Amino acid sequence: MKIIKYNYSLFLSMLLFLMTFFCVIPFDVKAVEYTSAESTSLIEWMMNGEDLENGYYALKVNDTTYNIHLYVLEGDQVWTSNQTFGDSGDIGTASSHAKHMVAVLVKGNLTIESGVTVTATKSTYGGPKGLFIYTAGDLTNKGTITMYGRGAYAAGQNVYLWYDKLNGNGYTGYTVPATGGAGAVRSTTRTLYNDGGNYLHGNNGTSGTGRATGGGGSGSVRNYVARMYPGSGAAGTSYSGGSGGGAAATDRASSRTAGNGAANGGPGGHGAQGGAATGNSGGSTNGWGQAPGGGQGNGPGNNVWSHAVASVPAQDTGTGGLLILFCRSLNNTGNINANGVTARYTTVTKWNGSQGGGHILSGGSSGGGSVNIFYTELVSKGTITATGGPSQKKGMAYYGGAMMGCLKKYNKVQADSCPNGYKKDGNKCKKTTTKSCTKNVAKEY
Repeated sequence: MKIIKYNYSLFLSMLLFLMTFFCVIPFDVKAVEYTSAESTSLIEWMMNGEDLENGYYALKVNDTTYNIHLYVLEGDQVWTSNQTFGDSGDIGTASSHAKHMVAVLVKGNLTIESGVTVTATKSTYGGPKGLFIYTAGDLTNKGTITMYGRGAYAAGQNVYLWYDKLNGNGYTGYTVPATGGAGAVRSTTRTLYNDGGNYLHGNNGTSGTGRATGGGGSGSVRNYVARMYPGSGAAGTSYSGGSGGGAAATDRASSRTAGNGAANGGPGGHGAQGGAATGNSGGSTNGWGQAPGGGQGNGPGNNVWSHAVASVPAQDTGTGGLLILFCRSLNNTGNINANGVTARYTTVTKWNGSQGGGHILSGGSSGGGSVNIFYTELVSKGTITATGGPSQKKGMAYYGGAMMGCLKKYNKVQADSCPNGYKKDGNKCKKTTTKSCTKNVAKEY
């Protein structure tokens, strides 16, 4: 018999080395522990959430899982200064998509004073996968609640807001669809003219219907000696309006094609200039008196202009995001929005070493987001919008969806003290009632 001897001391030393090398060395990754949950809808989850705490949840609704970063605020809230919810772990980067929806549970009444802005965090690469504010009591907004320019760089999912069991509608009419309005197809170039007047505006993306977001606009184009091709806009998702396509312009004989807006709320398309190098995603290029802009989106800012001294004003970036609000009664005398953003542009002050202006063309603006408001009593609706970024220097954009509606059956309210008509049951206030929603039916704005 052949006896084989193992050097266990050496084996253990090697094992410890491998464990140290692969397991102990820290990585720059935020560790998140999720609490599993399941419900028929996002609103129902909050409605039955008396035991919810600050933290992260993996909520399953109708076989779809939402990763949620939740803030829980006890008692009545009066916000007299700006509030921004979420952190860098919730949003996208150049190489990764956004990870979380940000949700806020207010266990009482919420008052937002005049001049105060309530929103979610964002970076160059957009915001989180929606902002959901659930107010157990009354919501009084005198300020601004917004997801302007805070669409998420992420693939869309069907977002199941509410399940209408009372009327047998199920999720119909209460779902933000995974795919929003289509992006704009780029303009078809006309016969070339050498008079410098051959401009075409960009096209509008498709408006979001129901609760859908809007598509991104296409870039504008100017032909001179060569044929130029602007970029098309991208479709919206449930978490973002569509990104815009880049503009294209030339004074030279080289034909170029601008970039399309990226899918899933990604970067806008690059601008293209005939006879000069094209730019990066979301940027702009310039040459020989041309200033074709990049499309708007969740991506890098403008590039350095290659042949001009340009005045580039500070400009917002991003796409319209997803906003969800629930409250017992809504008194909105302020502004609630999830608007898209105007495409980048510049003003040429010199070109080719000489004083004088150039031809300024804008890329496509980003599409509007989706605003979804639920209440049992409407006091005042105020201003509610989800529009695409407006055109700028021959660029275009388009609209998303903004809807609000009454929930006929209201199950419970969580609060420290019970309002009139509600019964105290432990640490909860309960009331079941059927509302008449004939005056406050769901309506698209």
